[in-house]
Amino acid sequence: MSDEDQISYFEVFVGKLPIILEDFGVVEAGKGLHISDGRMSRVLQEIDSYYDIECPQCDGYWSLDEIYLRTIQISNSSNITLYWIVFYHGPSGKLNSSILFFDETKKEFRDYTYDFKIHAMYTSQGKEIVSTSLWNQFIDEKSEIKLVDFDHDENPDFMFNRLWHNGTSNGLEEIIIEAKLSSLDTLSYSINWIK
Repeated sequence: MSDEDQISYFEVFVGKLPIILEDFGVVEAGKGLHISDGRMSRVLQEIDSYYDIECPQCDGYWSLDEIYLRTIQISNSSNITLYWIVFYHGPSGKLNSSILFFDETKKEFRDYTYDFKIHAMYTSQGKEIVSTSLWNQFIDEKSEIKLVDFDHDENPDFMFNRLWHNGTSNGLEEIIIEAKLSSLDTLSYSINWIK
């Protein structure tokens, strides 16, 4: 990342599970927190990676400031802290996001990054994140990320809910990821199609 490709201002906003992205639709600069250099470096690496891989046509037309919206640090009762990074995909106008898993016991990020596709659920108006009419139409009680114990083993399981949309079909997707001491495992995956 060159100096001209740097994000001009970076801070992290704090959320707790269960979490709804719409609650962070409008944020006031200077109200977030600054995280350690190590954590910030990993988040910035993910932003740079998204820019290079997911948005190669952005270079020269869109800056990192224009494709990056915000990062939310999600605190919970487990030993894993989530970092939810939200992107604006310039050419398509859609939102996307990545989830990083930080192990508080080892003080390091897990290798796995969850590509949390939220383009059917949220859009942006400038730097404001707003829910789409589809998301409002199909969901009564929103909560994109929850902490559950799906397999009743007292290890934290993260439930991710999103609207799956391909232009003609809609489905409510649920994925449950367990955070063990040594690994992250997918315990359940389902889509309930909406008629």
